[in-house]
Amino acid sequence: MTNDVPVRDPAPLLRLEADVGSDVIPMLINAFEKELATTATSIHTSFAENNLSLLETKAHALKSAAASLGAMVLSDVCRSLELAARDKADLQTIEDMIGSLDIALRETREAFDLQDN
Repeated sequence: MTNDVPVRDPAPLLRLEADVGSDVIPMLINAFEKELATTATSIHTSFAENNLSLLETKAHALKSAAASLGAMVLSDVCRSLELAARDKADLQTIEDMIGSLDIALRETREAFDLQDN
């Protein structure tokens, strides 16, 4: 992925912990873990159905969730995918980006010690 962007940046989680307390963080990470699986499936399905509008929406949502917890590579990949879908890039480009998304998802799961659903 991008060399200068960390897979996991601890700063956003530390800010969240300061705002909401440490007891809430495991719940947020659990919700994020579930969102990874469902949103990745939705993105793949949207692409298969050539529904770029839904793909854009799902990539945007995952981008925001990832950034809020410090999954920076995933957030960056989702941003690129969101923009490609919005701009109706050629399907091969989007398919390649979905491949990058799958790699970023795996790296994120490893960095956050999450299960691969």
